[in-house]
Amino acid sequence: MLIKMPKLSKALPFIVGLTFLMTPVFAQDDAAGFRAWLSHLAPEMVQQGVAPATIEKVWPTLIFDESVIELDRKQPEHKITLAQYLKNTLPEARLRKGRELLAEHRALLNEVALRYGVPAQALVALWGIESSFGDNRGDDSVINALAMLAYEGRRAAFFKKEMLEALHIMDEEGGEPSFLQQGSWAGAMGQCQFMPSTYRRYAVDFDGDGRRDIGDHLGDVFASMANYLVAEGWQRGMGWGKEVIVLRPVASSLLGLSAPQERAVWEKV
Repeated sequence: MLIKMPKLSKALPFIVGLTFLMTPVFAQDDAAGFRAWLSHLAPEMVQQGVAPATIEKVWPTLIFDESVIELDRKQPEHKITLAQYLKNTLPEARLRKGRELLAEHRALLNEVALRYGVPAQALVALWGIESSFGDNRGDDSVINALAMLAYEGRRAAFFKKEMLEALHIMDEEGGEPSFLQQGSWAGAMGQCQFMPSTYRRYAVDFDGDGRRDIGDHLGDVFASMANYLVAEGWQRGMGWGKEVIVLRPVASSLLGLSAPQERAVWEKV
């Protein structure tokens, strides 16, 4: 069921000027509540810099999709070991395909690696984990999924911010790029599964066509991932680490990502 909304262009100047003294509470399992929430959200998004024309274009397409809320509430809470994680995420078929794609796109990957200092193997590995090399990007409208998750309320502030970022992308790209039309139920986009805020901060137009297309242009996909890794602390020429097998209990102060240790420390354990 589509959400029908009146033209906002005439009313927005007045609506935006209002001061909201309280935030209404809407039923989270009610399509009517979702429509009312969207009506309340529209002027807030405009206040945050979204073009009124974008609101008018997007709002009628948004639908109440309870499956998004159900998926969010079913997220697993248990922890698994590294060995279990590797077994689940790195079956032989995925490793084999990764090696094949590494060879197929070696020239492009090397070009990206030369510019950013992130090895081709690391980029292909991340590509495989994030979207199964582009085969599993999701089937949801990114903005609709973000709207549902913001409406649900469990992590409302985070997802409303990401919805705002997605609307800014539409303004900046002059429309709705393909990676916004088809993404994950949690709002991740493209072959590298960036959230909208990550896209705006780190996505790269590597092929120079004037667009940062993380959906269909592999140069942009690889370079955007590399740019993200470098910005988050990747150091050129350094590997990710080495596996260590200890034969007796070790102090907790030696463990964790926040406490990296030199090889010599582990040789003494």
